[in-house]
Amino acid sequence: MIVEYPRQLEVFKVAPLTSVENEVIYRETVANLQSLCRELPESYRHAFTGYYFDGKSYRELADEAGVTVKTVESRLYRARKILREKLKGG
Repeated sequence: MIVEYPRQLEVFKVAPLTSVENEVIYRETVANLQSLCRELPESYRHAFTGYYFDGKSYRELADEAGVTVKTVESRLYRARKILREKLKGG
């Protein structure tokens, strides 16, 4: 059985956009995340952007990369971990 996690990232869990300031913060955060994605190793970047930005399933990503679904899960986990550390300034 394949279990897929919700696609919403912690970084996107912000208060409802009720002001221009929140909109600016949100856009800056998304731009920062996209920039950081470019620094990921290719295999992690492919999995991360494919899943979160392109809406592909684990199976689609696995088939494209010629790897198992478990490998895709691992790459997504590692990509999120790297991005989380970079967003915290580490």
